[in-house]
Amino acid sequence: QILLDEKAVTAVNQAVYSNYLEIRRQKHDMNHFLSLILGYLENDQIEEAEKQIRDRISQNEAVSHVIYTHEPVIDSLLSEKISILQCAGIRTKITVNTDAFHISLTDLGIILGNILDNAIEHTSGEQKEVIFSMIQKNSLLFIHEENTIDHPLSYEPGYTDKTDQDAHGFGLISIRKYAEKYGGTMEYYEKDSRFCIDVFLNVSD
Repeated sequence: QILLDEKAVTAVNQAVYSNYLEIRRQKHDMNHFLSLILGYLENDQIEEAEKQIRDRISQNEAVSHVIYTHEPVIDSLLSEKISILQCAGIRTKITVNTDAFHISLTDLGIILGNILDNAIEHTSGEQKEVIFSMIQKNSLLFIHEENTIDHPLSYEPGYTDKTDQDAHGFGLISIRKYAEKYGGTMEYYEKDSRFCIDVFLNVSD
């Protein structure tokens, strides 16, 4: 259990570091771009400066920046996990509607990381699909995830399809622990060849 939480915290920290590196990269690129524009202006190459600015605006509009929660750490974590699912050929449907979180982002990251890691590990079937939603209403945060399965799963503590028995398989226990920490609940069940998990959290300040 301790090892699992440490790895989950590491995943959140990696998301923070990735976001930090992306900000530094954008700042670095912008400095070069502004130096280039300044050079054009100093040499009275106004049309070329305008062209470069328009091209830059077009490039920025073409890039899709997925913002889920307006919390960079959580957005980075969600983007990473969802990208893994999509690269594995798993169809994803994502719905997120939240306000400011009044809980530890590390704790929330551990909950989300475990939910989506379980989906990455256990999604199966001919038409693989993961549906994920995180909806906040007043002081309650509701997280739902469901994924297709082609066989019933075992929920014994420590069960895993992976060879690393110590690092995987305790996700549900960890999710329940953190849900209860915030006066919430966690339930999981199977329905229509799908594994489903519902998590409620109290996120009032």
